[in-house]
Amino acid sequence: DCSEQANTLTSLLRATGTSKENVRVVLGLVDFDGNVGGHAWVEVYEDGNWFQLDATSGPYYDDQSRKLVQSPGLDYNYFKFYPFPVIETWIYYNDIYFYDVEKGTGNAPNKWLN
Repeated sequence: DCSEQANTLTSLLRATGTSKENVRVVLGLVDFDGNVGGHAWVEVYEDGNWFQLDATSGPYYDDQSRKLVQSPGLDYNYFKFYPFPVIETWIYYNDIYFYDVEKGTGNAPNKWLN
């Protein structure tokens, strides 16, 4: 599940020293080559910009076939150079902060609101 993977990646980044202001889970609507749907991903703030990490890229376990499916995944820096296919953003959060984009409510730092 994308939200569980995004939560795990954010937790790992936080545990390895990424500050609470510089990493967040994002919930929103994306378009992956015509496949439009809700998704969760991670955003990291580096060098004055937010860029996306998709925790669902790479190998994964397929419950139906009960096999590990090999996939090359995406490099950490991939979305620094290629746009993530976001249609709209709904929620930002991590273990400290939360922000509801539609309602404009939450306790997120100012850099999360841009």
